[in-house]
Amino acid sequence: NMIKDDSTAPQLITFREPQTNVTVILVGAMHYNPASIKLARETVDNLGSKEQLGSVIIESCDIRWNDTGVDENGLEAKFAKNFLTNEMRAAHDTSLQYS
Repeated sequence: NMIKDDSTAPQLITFREPQTNVTVILVGAMHYNPASIKLARETVDNLGSKEQLGSVIIESCDIRWNDTGVDENGLEAKFAKNFLTNEMRAAHDTSLQYS
């Protein structure tokens, strides 16, 4: 079932996962696109600020994720953070403030 949300962004799809009845929001993104970065950051921040953020799952291959500059311990390379910002990093970094 699709759930109506208060967002007007066509890149957001909201539905309820049938086995757990948990609301899921999928964020459609184009890699390294400023609008996608903003949407990912704002979506996570909006849910986190309302205490509605349960999990952030980032679908990515290991090569693309490794290009974000975050290692297996969650440590980041400053160069990558400052110059290779993308929607995956935006969602990751924003979600950390709510964990």
